[in-house]
This record gives sequence, C-alpha cells and structure tokens, in this order.
Amino acid sequence: MVEQGHVNGILTAVVQGMNSSEDLNIRQSAFECLVAISSTYYDRLDPYMKDILDITARAMEENEEPVALQAIEFWSSICDEEFNRSTAKITCSNFIRKELPVLVRSLVGTLPRQEEDQDQGEWARNIAMARRTCLQLVMRTVGDVLRQDVVILLALGRRT
Repeated sequence: MVEQGHVNGILTAVVQGMNSSEDLNIRQSAFECLVAISSTYYDRLDPYMKDILDITARAMEENEEPVALQAIEFWSSICDEEFNRSTAKITCSNFIRKELPVLVRSLVGTLPRQEEDQDQGEWARNIAMARRTCLQLVMRTVGDVLRQDVVILLALGRRT
C-alpha cells in the first residue's frame, strides 16, 4: 500500500506538469501519467479534480493533438472506472456526474461539424473521434438522461 503522502506528491507533480510547462512533450507526458494512475488512485483524486477539470477542459479547447487526446483519454478512463465500480457495486466518487456540465460542454462545444471534419487534417479527425467516443462513455456512465441534452447541444451547434 502506498502512503497518502507519496500519492499526494505524485498527483501534485502530475498536475503541475500538465499546467505549468511550456514544453508540449512534458505536458503530454504529464497527461499520460494522469491517465495511467487514474484507476489506481481513483479514490484519492477528489482533492485534485477541480484543477484537473480546468486543465483538461483547457487542453481540449486548445487542440494540441497529443495533449488534447490525453485529456480526453483521462475522462474516458474515469468513465470506465465509474461504470465498472457501479456495475460491481463498489463505492464511486461520481466525478463524471459532478463535472457533467463542464465536461459535456468541453466535449461537445468544439466538435467539428461532419462536413468540416472532412476538410480538416488527420489530427482534427482523431480529436473529434476521441471526443465522440468519450461522450458515448459519459452517456453510458450517467445513463440515458444525458442523451437528450447532448442531442440538443449538438443540434444547436450545427446551426451556428
């Protein structure tokens, strides 16, 4: 068992790496670490979730492919963890439900329209595909109540 102090040190270093470095490779590596530890230290993420949400939302908006993909992958891994916990009747922190409005806005808000998707480079299509997949995982995690809201957001986005 890892001591809480070690976990805090790891999570603090990862969050700082995601947030403060100008170097794309360092930010990407920090996000990759976050994804890797998200299920192992899931029960200890709560104090860091506000910062993680802010940083991942910003990373998704900036569309630097390696960082944006890892930010999306983090939320996908949290969806998987929470779905598995709820299925196994294990205590869940419900991070997806708690952060749902900001998370969905971040995922849907910058989804390109399908016709725009065809005109963009491969990196844009990769990010769009990751966003769509994560939205599907979010819907699976929180249930069908979200489905109507996402459809409305997507429809509104298509008209603008």
